[in-house]
Amino acid sequence: QQSGPSRIFGVMCTHTFSPSVLNEFRFSGQHIDFGFVPLASTLASPLANLPTFNLSSSFGSAFWGGYSQGAFPQGRGHRTFQFQDAVSIVKRGHALRMGADITVLLVRDQIPFNGNGTISFSSGGDCSAIGLTTCTDLANYIDNFTGGSGIVNRQFGNPLLSVPTAFQAYYVQDSWKIRPNFTFNLGVRYEL
Repeated sequence: QQSGPSRIFGVMCTHTFSPSVLNEFRFSGQHIDFGFVPLASTLASPLANLPTFNLSSSFGSAFWGGYSQGAFPQGRGHRTFQFQDAVSIVKRGHALRMGADITVLLVRDQIPFNGNGTISFSSGGDCSAIGLTTCTDLANYIDNFTGGSGIVNRQFGNPLLSVPTAFQAYYVQDSWKIRPNFTFNLGVRYEL
C-alpha cells in the first residue's frame, strides 16, 4: 500500500556528418520516490508513537508497542540524469571512437531511523520475594526494570539524506587495420 512515482525517459539522436563521421547522443532520465511509511490508520492508534518493547526470552523475542520497531519510516527518492555522446570517425584504416558518459544522481533518502526508541527487557535481578531466584524478562517488564542485560535505544537527529553525486567517464579507442589480416586495437578510458 505504499506508493510513489517511478518514471523513465530516454531519447537518442544520431547524426551523420559525412560518410566517415557519425555522432550519437543519448539522454535518459529516471525518477523514483517511494515512501515506506505507516498508513493513516496506523498513526491514528494511541500506541503508534510508543517505543517498541521486546522481551528477549519469555515469548521468543516478542515485539510490541510502536509501529516502527526501529526501522520505519523509510523512503527512497532518486533522480538520475545521464548524458552520453559518442563520435565515430573512419579514415585510412583507422576506426576512431571517442565519447563521454556523464551521470548526475540526486539522492534524497529517508534512512531507517529508530526515532521512537526500543526497550529490550532481559532476565536478571533478585526476585526471591515472588519465589524466583532470578527475575524473568516478563517480571522485569512488569516492574519497569530492563534487567541484567536490557537495552534502551533511541536515535536522535535527521533521518533525511541528500547526496547529489556526479559520475564522469571519457574514452578514446582506435581499431587500426594495419594489414588485411592484422588489426591493432588500442583504447583509453578515464572514470571519475
